[in-house]
Amino acid sequence: MREYSLLEREYFICFREYSLLEREYFISFREYSLLEREYFISFREYSLLEREYFISFREYSLLEREYFISFREYSLLEREYFICFREYSLLEREYLPPPFK
Repeated sequence: MREYSLLEREYFICFREYSLLEREYFISFREYSLLEREYFISFREYSLLEREYFISFREYSLLEREYFISFREYSLLEREYFICFREYSLLEREYLPPPFK
């Protein structure tokens, strides 16, 4: 009987240790799950930031393109102005009296 009691006691000690280990495992698993959730939230935030960056970069590229188109238009207008100025100078030269000698 005494041996049975010792075995029973040992069994309960082992069962208690097992229960503590199981509890520790579930706590660790919960911590892991929380970390994993935090990782996915961080990854989602990163993805949103990356998307925002690419949208901003696209907007910048469109603005840069618009700037170059505007600069090209300005250059064409400037060229047109110089052509007009040259024509005006030629006409002015044609209609001005000759210089005094």
